[in-house]
Amino acid sequence: MHQPAGLLACWCGFGRIGSGIIGIFIALSLIGWFGVQNSVLADGLLHASQGMLNYPAAAVVSGLIITLLVLYGFSALSWTAKISVPLFFLVVLYILYDIVSGPDVINFWDGQPNGPAMSLSQGATMVAGGCIVGALISPDISRYCKNKNHILFMITSSIVVGEIIGFVE
Repeated sequence: MHQPAGLLACWCGFGRIGSGIIGIFIALSLIGWFGVQNSVLADGLLHASQGMLNYPAAAVVSGLIITLLVLYGFSALSWTAKISVPLFFLVVLYILYDIVSGPDVINFWDGQPNGPAMSLSQGATMVAGGCIVGALISPDISRYCKNKNHILFMITSSIVVGEIIGFVE
């Protein structure tokens, strides 16, 4: 049986107060993630409306959509996931195909990345932070998996898709 991250943090030596602090950090990061998801959906609505909405109106509409989705719980999430997960994989495959089939595929592999250079400490912090967050959140994500094979597939596919998106960006 899988336990939520807060309970595991309590058992792993953080104690009741320490696991509460971890819970606060997770809640704050999820509020930030809501903002990211809301802005992505608002940008999509703004683009789809072709100027009929302004950004604040699109953000309010997208926030209401996400809030209603969460309000109706896992049945709504399950219905949404049946549509969005296959579409997401198709989009990722299309982006991957578009990148490797273009005329600049050699430059893609050998070219310099866009933007300013990242310091070694920034890169190490990013990698370590990603591993820590993944380790803390894995129990919450995998608790609905039916068996060990589902957990392995979920974690492996998350890493592969995450690496593709991180590599492309």
